[in-house]
Amino acid sequence: MKFKILLLVAFCSISTSFSQEINLEKCQKTCEKTEIVKENVFLGVTINTIGPNRLNIIDILPNTAASRQDLLVNDVITKVDGMPIPNHSRFLCEIKSHKPEDEITITFEREGKEITKKYILGWQTSRVVTTKICCDDLKQIEFENSLKIYPVPAKDKLTIESSALKGEYSIEVYNMNRALVDSYKDNTENSGSTKVIDISRLPISTYFIRISNNGNMVTKTFLKQ
Repeated sequence: MKFKILLLVAFCSISTSFSQEINLEKCQKTCEKTEIVKENVFLGVTINTIGPNRLNIIDILPNTAASRQDLLVNDVITKVDGMPIPNHSRFLCEIKSHKPEDEITITFEREGKEITKKYILGWQTSRVVTTKICCDDLKQIEFENSLKIYPVPAKDKLTIESSALKGEYSIEVYNMNRALVDSYKDNTENSGSTKVIDISRLPISTYFIRISNNGNMVTKTFLKQ
């Protein structure tokens, strides 16, 4: 049976952030922000499960991320981001846990050789969205844009990097039940900092990480291998 990723509904969707709504009534000044929103993360392959952890690519959809990045018909996918993929449903979950333009690692077999490559995920639709934001919170927006966490997925260490961190900041790690599993506090005198935290003892799962600094707060997710 063919399983077309284009038509499958994500039964494994994950909430990727805690609620951070802005009350515009309390703003002294509001602004409009226009951006292109890319939706429905998409790779663009038709796959057939041929055995445990073996997904055969039987078609590459044209003008998709897969067609532009060297995936071929008859490649047999075995892992995504280092994790074995037992069936097409798990494959879909792994894809849908990311956002458009995220980078993933796919391990596959081609002509008897195992190959591991990085791919940039595409999207099915996009739209222009104009939203009203609180200009009082421009520092929060700058803080969000400056923050990077890597590698994703991570195994033993996770790096948090931001050019906007200054002074005392905190890092909190939560599991998918929103329970706090680890926390850190640090201080940087100059603007900008890189912090490496040890996640080796955490079970394999998806986690939230919350970074707070000078009244600004950002929550992201990461996958622990």
